[in-house]
Amino acid sequence: MNEQWSSLTIEEIEKKLRTNAASGLSPKAARSRCDVKEQPFFRIKRRGWEKLLLDLFRDFFLVLLVMVAFFALFFDGDYIIGSAMLLLTVVNIALSFLIYFRDRRAQESMSGFFIPTARVIRDGKLYIADYKDVVVGDVIMVEKGDILGCDARLIYSNDLVVKMRVDKKTEKLLQKYAGAATNEKELYAENMANMIHAGSTVQKGSGRAIVVATGRYTYLGAMSGGFAETPKSELPEGLAALKKQMSKISLLLLVLILPFSIFSLLFGHFTGGTVLLSEVLAVALAIGATCMLSRVSDLFISFFALFMRRAALSENPCIIRSASAFDKVADMDYLFLLDGSITTDGILHFDALSTADGEANGFDRMGQSAIMLCDMIALYSMVRKSSPTLGVEADNACDAGLDEFMRRSKIDVEALRIRCAVGSFLPRAHGQTDTLIYSDKGEKREMAVDYTGDIIDECGFAMFGGVPKALTEDGVEAIKRSFRSAVAYGRRPIVFALCEGDKKCYVGMLILREGVDLTAEESINTLKKNGVKVIAFSNCVGRSGAPEITDNLRSEKRAVSGDFLKRGLPITHGFGDFDEYCYLDENMISELATHVKSQGKTLAILGFSDYARGAIEQADLFISCAPIRTGSGGRLDEEIKVLEIPGEQSSASCAQTVKAKADILLMRPKEGRGGIEPLARIMTYCKMAYRNLKNFMIYLLCVQAMRIVTVAFPMLLGNTTADARHVLFLGAILDLLTMILFMSDTRRSTQSIKKIKTALTDYGVVGTVMTNLRLFISAALGSVLVLLLPNLLGLVSIFGNYLYKSEFTYMSLLFMQILTVFCVYSGDLANLQAHKRLVSSYVAMAEGAVIVLFTAICLIIRPVGAFFGIVKNPLPYFLLSFVPAIAFGVCYFIMSMNKPTKANEKKREKL
Repeated sequence: MNEQWSSLTIEEIEKKLRTNAASGLSPKAARSRCDVKEQPFFRIKRRGWEKLLLDLFRDFFLVLLVMVAFFALFFDGDYIIGSAMLLLTVVNIALSFLIYFRDRRAQESMSGFFIPTARVIRDGKLYIADYKDVVVGDVIMVEKGDILGCDARLIYSNDLVVKMRVDKKTEKLLQKYAGAATNEKELYAENMANMIHAGSTVQKGSGRAIVVATGRYTYLGAMSGGFAETPKSELPEGLAALKKQMSKISLLLLVLILPFSIFSLLFGHFTGGTVLLSEVLAVALAIGATCMLSRVSDLFISFFALFMRRAALSENPCIIRSASAFDKVADMDYLFLLDGSITTDGILHFDALSTADGEANGFDRMGQSAIMLCDMIALYSMVRKSSPTLGVEADNACDAGLDEFMRRSKIDVEALRIRCAVGSFLPRAHGQTDTLIYSDKGEKREMAVDYTGDIIDECGFAMFGGVPKALTEDGVEAIKRSFRSAVAYGRRPIVFALCEGDKKCYVGMLILREGVDLTAEESINTLKKNGVKVIAFSNCVGRSGAPEITDNLRSEKRAVSGDFLKRGLPITHGFGDFDEYCYLDENMISELATHVKSQGKTLAILGFSDYARGAIEQADLFISCAPIRTGSGGRLDEEIKVLEIPGEQSSASCAQTVKAKADILLMRPKEGRGGIEPLARIMTYCKMAYRNLKNFMIYLLCVQAMRIVTVAFPMLLGNTTADARHVLFLGAILDLLTMILFMSDTRRSTQSIKKIKTALTDYGVVGTVMTNLRLFISAALGSVLVLLLPNLLGLVSIFGNYLYKSEFTYMSLLFMQILTVFCVYSGDLANLQAHKRLVSSYVAMAEGAVIVLFTAICLIIRPVGAFFGIVKNPLPYFLLSFVPAIAFGVCYFIMSMNKPTKANEKKREKL
């Protein structure tokens, strides 16, 4: 629609858009206006499947292998070997791509939780929605920190200031007024004072507006197409170091393959070998390609993506923006808690009533003043429910407390409604005061409801025993002390007063409190056990209205900024000895953050506002809070209350501007969910991911050593004991299935995360082999037996002439690889519990079924066997192929029995 919305009246806009400025659209009308094909203003920039597929072909070995398969197929004339190699390569690429594609899409979906959302009014109810679900005609509410994703005409504004993005580079700070007049011919959006535009950030105040344009039809969307967020794809630190090591090995293999193949051909020619160059080259390339080394950055990220999805879809979810953020949680040395929001649920619950006669905690015995206060609270609650979206700031935080009060007080609502008729309700019309005009038995009354306590100074009277009596200055001060005392103890008082002209009569206070997360202490202790130093900041200077940390987290190891100033000491003096810092300002917190970074430590900051911005910018991780709706259909099926969104800014989820900077999102704690617990769980998940990655690397190096001994070594003598087809199945297919098996291992890891990462990065390949020397020696013994055993038996002709080298080598390697999985998975062949878990795993069952089915088909159906190079394997040689694996297992079992226990190691250290 090409309308000059800024010059139209609200009534004209309502008529043109068929909406209502008070109650908004109905959900049904909104759904009918949704255009799923329209590109939203905020979107995730997804990489196309073709680009993701090209990522896999960064592995030069894989490209060479495809080229060799084509060479064998079209130039060498060996159609069977070429076709089989090509088929196995394609299957490997397809499986790898499916894993990679799924994980990349999962990470892109995670990024979707960090884009801004809107508060939308539909049928008079307040919802939270993605901007892709906001339609023309919707009524939205905005407040400080919001990032707008649509163009809208203001209905109401309260000291509203926005930073508008005029074009791709320029931003301007503009004051907005709902009642401002605009010229009909005005072309510049920045001059439309009664409009708010997509891409703008609310700097101050609040407002209510009707949406007039979305997506590419907005002012900025037409110029730039909107905001496309690119998901962070940087690798975790440990994985990046591992990739660097593996790349060096890949380069070394690439340099050695061609000289190795030529040497094998020449040496074999002089010693009577019959091997061809194409055959040697194909096998050598197959061994190189099955290392999966260059693809470490693409496929190994799956270990992290799996646990990131698990964290998001658990009963107590948290959202991690990227794998590198996931990795940094495990590396966390310090965690700064900038406010107490993480330990409270952000929802106000009923606590007590307070009148001039005293505080009433129950409803059994109440004086006349308390009874009058109850009636006023009940009226206020009823009016808020009947018009919940008339306010500007959308304060829903107290609704839960009002509901709880109504349940516990058992007030006869119907009788109250008959007795008192409501005339009008004006929420937050004057500063922070709600005004309600009603009649009680025909007597007109005006009620003022105040959240700040400022109205107490205006009260000249107070209800004593249900009768208004004049207040002295001391009386006013006593009520103010009661208000301040409630605030000091983390409670939220709401003052109720009766108004008669300029005179106000204090009736009492409804005292609410935020629910406390009882699991926070246990979660913090878990973090401390993992080597994380948790430091809370309380009573921070310049941070008004933010919740303080709860009493159960108060520490005796407390540092007060004044003590440092009096003694002339820097704030960093004795840092690490204190669990709590009091009365610090932003600069002091930034100084502590700088001190942590100067020590080379990993710093995480948990906060729900942009307070201490300097410290946040230095942090390796910024953690905040937002609603997490992993199960929502995205079409506004849930009310804002169901989504657990607190209302007031001081205890609400983080602002949109803060959420956009966060690396991890948590939920506010409620009923044992949310809070700080997921952070401790992420560390456990990261341990699992690194443990699984380390185990797969041990497995991969071990089976590669087997292949080099049993397949590559004989080629030096001009013979091949297995061709490229066998190597490809064992490496490209079986190794990939084994990788999936290790990925799905959810056993808790007992090792420290730093020890596992050191084993992967600092020790390198040589270190990994040395720390698992028993396994590699046992594997070497089995590999030597694969070469020697059939030849020795062939010399005495026990089983007849040895004509089945290829099949025997394949079967022997197959059984040894399966045994390697058992050894690495359990760490000890005597660990029956780990074996039982492995055998009962659905992934292991599926892998076993694939191996058995493939081998059986090749042995039973001759054409299929010929295609894959497994023509025949007589029973004697089939049974003989178990011997190397048995020798491998027995050797490893014996060596593991002699492995020194931790108790013996400690005794040796003492000696």
